[in-house]
Amino acid sequence: MSNPKFVIYARVSTAEQGASGLGVEAQTHACQSYVASVGGEIVKTFIEVASGDDDDRPVLAAALKLAKRSRAVLLVAKLDRLSRAVALVAGLLRRGAEIRVAECATANVLELQVRSIIAEEERRKISERTRDALAAAKRRGVALGSSRAGHWAGREERRRAGAAAGSAA
Repeated sequence: MSNPKFVIYARVSTAEQGASGLGVEAQTHACQSYVASVGGEIVKTFIEVASGDDDDRPVLAAALKLAKRSRAVLLVAKLDRLSRAVALVAGLLRRGAEIRVAECATANVLELQVRSIIAEEERRKISERTRDALAAAKRRGVALGSSRAGHWAGREERRRAGAAAGSAA
């Protein structure tokens, strides 16, 4: 019998996280450790910078396509790295995508569904905490977003172009 094959998918939410490489490194290490523990083979590793709420992710689509074509399992370190949306996870499972999560490798479809519900709720809580923190900062008088001092320094032309595009729309 041949060794199981895996396509690794790692995702971080922000460009800063992607640039630091720490989140990606931890995810790929967890996946590589799992693959080694089962004597598997890594077909390819895909890395994406995208929100867990975004269902339109070209790198994920490419990873799924390669996994299907090479008869490999899509492997993620944690389910929330695949998605924080129940509908996306459920849709992938319904369409027969073989998904394994390194932190809970023996999880069946039911457990993956329950974990996706928890991940979606956590996304909602993260959004709520962020909104509350920004509102508190604003009440303290902190300038947010593009109103921060020096934000547009050296990029004033971009601001004007964006404003013109917004006005035109």
